[in-house]
Amino acid sequence: ETLSSFLSSIDKLNELRIIGGEPLLNTAVYDLIEYAYLSGKVNDIVIYTNATILPAEDQFNRLTKVPNLTFKLSDYGPSLSRKADRLTQQLKRMSIAYIREPIEIWTDSGTITQHSRTTSQLKEVFGQCCVNDAFTILHDKLYICPFSANLHNLDPTTYSHVEHLLIDKTAPHILRVRISDFINKHKYLAACNNCNGRDHNVTKVK
Repeated sequence: ETLSSFLSSIDKLNELRIIGGEPLLNTAVYDLIEYAYLSGKVNDIVIYTNATILPAEDQFNRLTKVPNLTFKLSDYGPSLSRKADRLTQQLKRMSIAYIREPIEIWTDSGTITQHSRTTSQLKEVFGQCCVNDAFTILHDKLYICPFSANLHNLDPTTYSHVEHLLIDKTAPHILRVRISDFINKHKYLAACNNCNGRDHNVTKVK
């Protein structure tokens, strides 16, 4: 319902990224992918997976009917991404587009830290962030980035300051204005003060 309300309120979405955790753990993801495609409002659909789950044959068959779908495989090596080879082979056999990316560098970008940044510093962190326009829907709320979404979801009371917009059954023309205002007004986020940043300066994890 949240995705339906969101798509009804916009003209077009360039790319819909389905991320996790591991999104293939949720079997409803196949309904979501089909709905997004049939809406005609999504140019590209990308599902991010760590290749620990192999979809069943009937699930693969459903995905072959979605021509604008791409699998993005984050390959953490054979001990973690245990089914990467089998998934790649199956995607190739079913003619489903995929990108397999070996993950060789880990960054400390997910750690929650309480910084005391000035407004100028917050603007710099936000401006340098590689996901400052990766608008994220989690449950029934829209966030500017995935970090702020996860922060607020972790503890809505402690992190009540995190900016978000409720995506409800408000009339599409009204929700459209609210969405536009929300995504265009931010020079930085409150969550930037809890984030280590998402750029080349972020500490690497060994």
